[in-house]
Amino acid sequence: MRKTVLITLAVMTVLAGCQKSDDDDIIRGIDLSKKVSYTITSESDIANLYEYCLEIPIFDNLPAAIKTLVPTVLNSYFNQTSPAHIYRYEYESTGPDGKPVTLSSALIVPLDAITGDNPVDQLVLGNHFSSMRYDECPTMSGCIEGLLAWKNAAVVMPDYYGFGASQDKVQAYLNPDIAGCGSLDAFLAAETLMKDKRIDVPEKTMNMGYSQGGFNAIANLRYLSLHPEYDIHFDQTFAGGGPYNVISTFNSYLEGGFDSVFPLILVTLTSLNEIENLGIDYADIFKEPLLSNYQDWVLSKKYDSSEVAGLLGSTRPAKHLTENMTSCSGPIFEKYLAVADKYSLNKGWTPDRNEKITLFHSKGDDMVPYSNFESMVQFLDGKCQLQSITQQSGSHQLTYVAFLLHVIQYGM
Repeated sequence: MRKTVLITLAVMTVLAGCQKSDDDDIIRGIDLSKKVSYTITSESDIANLYEYCLEIPIFDNLPAAIKTLVPTVLNSYFNQTSPAHIYRYEYESTGPDGKPVTLSSALIVPLDAITGDNPVDQLVLGNHFSSMRYDECPTMSGCIEGLLAWKNAAVVMPDYYGFGASQDKVQAYLNPDIAGCGSLDAFLAAETLMKDKRIDVPEKTMNMGYSQGGFNAIANLRYLSLHPEYDIHFDQTFAGGGPYNVISTFNSYLEGGFDSVFPLILVTLTSLNEIENLGIDYADIFKEPLLSNYQDWVLSKKYDSSEVAGLLGSTRPAKHLTENMTSCSGPIFEKYLAVADKYSLNKGWTPDRNEKITLFHSKGDDMVPYSNFESMVQFLDGKCQLQSITQQSGSHQLTYVAFLLHVIQYGM
């Protein structure tokens, strides 16, 4: 059952004129007597935040040059031990079928904030990049967005639907409703957790992410615009390298030129078919040997994208997809296209005019077409306080480092 956040004029008046006491059930206009429930499944200290956050499975698959550069650059910013504490918790949200579902998230808090010696300055909703393997999620591995805790922030990092507590479910890839609802519910649950643990909840908030995380960061704003009962306002949003225009991205991938992301095309095709109940027979879109193995290679979540690419042998779409998909026409393709259009973020909502949004993308992005940035800028221009930043060159992965450093410099 959907949680309801009650807001009253009286509450807002009290907030404007009073300091929050330890016994107060109010945080930023949200009545926590109707609070989001949560269950802490585990917690532990992190002796070295920098090392922990780079313990991510995808890091092992980066090109050698980037793999060497990333720690070198980041270490110039994160050059101390930075002890922190991580809570892993489960909470209730809403699934694609409209029914309650248990999801999971991580919350990283600087150790000084736990002890009360140095309250955090900011509460960050950190949306992570695409995952395929079951353990590529914040409650099961490091998460690079957690590095922001070093800048005295508490960082909420949702696993997303299909991972962590909901690992048995097909991931709802690039579904803006499920992404927004799940991440915002994780954010509310984190606020409640912090309050229960007597950790001061800061007024300043941030919403950020890169790649799929960039998509999800904007999806969060879209969801808030359509569901004002949440009464959450982020002071700033940073979104980088996101596939915001899903229909354009879908076409670009199938037309070729972005073969390195073909494993994620398979995630997209299976996710849209299963989540949206399209009823498409996989024999109509997959060739062998993919047809006989997609459940193991993709839906099982046993392999990361690099491992799936190895199993495929070739990542050219024409090698594995039937003409129903590669022709970019016909009734089956049109079914997918209709969902991709529905998922696209460059239409169908209105951001708050005071919303501060920074979009970040590289013209040299080899995984997410730059046209996504152009579409999103065109849609948001004049509707909010928009800053658009273009890198003239740089791969998708390398630009992630530039994006993170920009967030650190201008958002913390």
